Parts: sequence; structure tokens; C-alpha cells
Amino acid sequence: MIDEKAMTEIGKVVVYFSWLEFNYKTFFQHLVGIEEQAWKIITAEMRFSELLNFIKTIFKAKYKKEPDVLKKCLN
Repeated sequence: MIDEKAMTEIGKVVVYFSWLEFNYKTFFQHLVGIEEQAWKIITAEMRFSELLNFIKTIFKAKYKKEPDVLKKCLN
């Protein structure tokens, strides 16, 4: 069985990852310029890697360059 300290650390990772995912989804919403309900529907079933690839594609199409933050995540 996993000890309490390890469970606490695993919980922190889950919370931080959830926060990160929410922020990328919010960034997606603003990048595409759609309403909150629409982006929630679009991104609800996306895996994190799919979300990052989608943001990268939209960002490149809109700004003609790859976002620096995603270069680190995807490479």
C-alpha cells in the first residue's frame, strides 16, 4: 500500500496537472475566440496531448509561428 506522504504528493501532482490543463483550455478559448460553453464541449473529450497539438496548430495558423511554451511541451 502507498504511504500517506506518497499519496499527498500524488494528490499535488493531480491538482497541478488539472490546473495546467484548465489554463491551456482557457488559452484555447481565447485563441480561437469562442464562448465558454463551446470550448468546454470541444475540449471535454480531448486528451492533454491532443489539446496541446490543437493549440499549436491554431496558434501557428493565426500567428505564423509556434508558441515557445509548447515547443518545450511537445519536443
